[in-house]
Amino acid sequence: FCILFFISYSKLYYLNFALISFSFLGKYYPITFSINFFLKKRSRKIKNSLALFLFFLIISISFILINFSHFKISLDNSGLNPGYHYLFSVKSIPKVIKYILNINYIFLLVFFYSLFIYTSIKIYKFLKNKNFFDKLDLYRKEDRLFIMGTNTLVLCFLLFSNWYYREVFLIFSIPLIILLKENYQFARWLYNILILRYLFLFLYSHLLLQETHYHINGERIFHNFFLILVFLKGLIDFIIMAFLSSLLINYNLIIFNQLKTSLSNFLIKKS
Repeated sequence: FCILFFISYSKLYYLNFALISFSFLGKYYPITFSINFFLKKRSRKIKNSLALFLFFLIISISFILINFSHFKISLDNSGLNPGYHYLFSVKSIPKVIKYILNINYIFLLVFFYSLFIYTSIKIYKFLKNKNFFDKLDLYRKEDRLFIMGTNTLVLCFLLFSNWYYREVFLIFSIPLIILLKENYQFARWLYNILILRYLFLFLYSHLLLQETHYHINGERIFHNFFLILVFLKGLIDFIIMAFLSSLLINYNLIIFNQLKTSLSNFLIKKS
């Protein structure tokens, strides 16, 4: 979190490069930090940003391949599963439904992943039709924080069964939402949902300290109130992440189109 905050503001390119590489090799999911190469001042040519990004990938992947045996041991011992209590993931609701109704878990995952992608795209198209994205700026500090933090958050939310301390990256979305909420109803709504979510987490964290399960013949049985709370948290997380992802689609498409244009111009010049 501190490294991501630092590189969002730092203009020390070589130090940023070192910190991004260190973060990736330490935790893997901070590969999203490398988008920082494309969010600096407009005067830096996109091809230079692409060169930095590719150099980062080559150095990092080479280091992993050279020390593969050590990294494999690290992955095999990568921590405990957060279970139902401390989960932040798109997998939260499927896990609860599987426990209650005993529906096939793989089917539930496919359904909720598809629903997440569908919802995010629909919201993106709605906001685009309302010209919501016209006031966004790829190089503004609030937007940079949002892009880097939310890319990291979405990657973790979709790919891993996270301990919920990774929710800390949600903080990076707040400055942009506060900036936009005075002029856009969508941003005001999202801001209110975030406030309500944090209030809910106070209650949720307290109830986690209570008795959440009991055992019958050695089998763990969860209390209904606990399953309802986990479901509600999973549902709130799902909704917020879908809305944040809809904004992220716009930013990432801009970066992708810049890269595509730069590569096309480079190939044309070479030919």
